[in-house]
Amino acid sequence: MPVLSFTANEPNITQVGANHQYQNNDLPEGCQDGNTWRRVFIPTVAHWAGGEVEPWGPEDEDLRDAMQEIWNYIYRGKIQHEISRSGAVLKVAKQRLMEWHGGTLIDLDPAAREDFSRAMLKHNRFIFRDNSGLVPKDWTGMWRSPFVLQTFTSHLNFTFGRVEVPNLDTESISARAAFALAITAVYRTLQLIIDGNLTFEVVQGSRGKRKGAKTDGGDIWTPIITKGEQFAFSKPIWGHMTVKLMGPIVALSDDAFASIVGEAQQYAKHAKSIRNSRTTTSEAPDEDDVFADLFAFR
Repeated sequence: MPVLSFTANEPNITQVGANHQYQNNDLPEGCQDGNTWRRVFIPTVAHWAGGEVEPWGPEDEDLRDAMQEIWNYIYRGKIQHEISRSGAVLKVAKQRLMEWHGGTLIDLDPAAREDFSRAMLKHNRFIFRDNSGLVPKDWTGMWRSPFVLQTFTSHLNFTFGRVEVPNLDTESISARAAFALAITAVYRTLQLIIDGNLTFEVVQGSRGKRKGAKTDGGDIWTPIITKGEQFAFSKPIWGHMTVKLMGPIVALSDDAFASIVGEAQQYAKHAKSIRNSRTTTSEAPDEDDVFADLFAFR
């Protein structure tokens, strides 16, 4: 069976106002030389954003300030530019961050059926690596299921090539917010399958450039998600769950989270270590919350 990868489209145009569009061509001259914008600047911005307590991204003002520090560090002595909240640098970068969010969807065997997805969501079974049996307390390897790790790898791949920016202390930024997004994405996809809002189109023996997962026989499996805002992977629909997940994720120790990242590296296109901190929280979980029991696992 193939492993199906859901990825976002990658447009390089961002709407600005009613009659103007910013494109990569509008970026400051020279910033794309040597692929620095795509392979260094954007991965560094995504790394910073992936460590935020708010998984769905910072406010424009905070993003602009951080991007200015990153710009000054990467392009120091070469390209001077003051980033504006309404300018091309911020707008095009935000589009790439949208792609970064969209890339944290899910790798899932297309033969999965509703009963499997339902079983995986019960008691949050899908986040455990070793989840055989029906007794949740016997499950081990929390946060380390292949579904979760492979989805989280989208962030590791996207941020490959980043640099450390001393003024932002990026070396100490963890990827916990990105990890929460990955888990939410897995949950969302399983729920779509249960509700019949995610199906697969199979094109037999396709040799074209059609996107999807390819089997050994050459068949292409393409995911089809029901259209509508209520089915989108967005903050209005899934933000509440992501924030709830952040509690137990932030409560993990540095060593525990570093170990999770290490396991995810096996699925990454590039081997690159990520140092993680910001580990504890003083907030107590709500005992009525469906995610409250996650604080009990370490």
